[in-house]
Amino acid sequence: MLDTATVINRFTILSGIETADNRIQAICLSSASHVSSLLKSNEYEEDIRVINAAASDAYYVWVMLECVGDDADYKSFRAGDITIHSNSSARIEAARLLRQEAFENASVFFKDNSFYFGGVDTDDSSCAV
Repeated sequence: MLDTATVINRFTILSGIETADNRIQAICLSSASHVSSLLKSNEYEEDIRVINAAASDAYYVWVMLECVGDDADYKSFRAGDITIHSNSSARIEAARLLRQEAFENASVFFKDNSFYFGGVDTDDSSCAV
């Protein structure tokens, strides 16, 4: 499995959070496990693209959890003459795009889980009994 400490370190870079609490550690552990399960081989676990995929997955989950319970799409905070606005939908979309790009970059290391159904030719006379 991916080294969780490495994923946490990369997560802190993405999120700007200096210290990972127990919730963040659990999210990073889950994401590391998930991305590890997608790998063709364990030899790819130390590749930065794979680590970025796990960290961006954890970041996406964290942003989703942070935005859960927001009563409105926009939140604001005012202190004197300064007002700060936060848009949850924009944060979620940015995190989703970051995750998507990271997974695309690491996809060469992932198992192929695609499915192809080409159909069956029923007019083949060579198979007649």
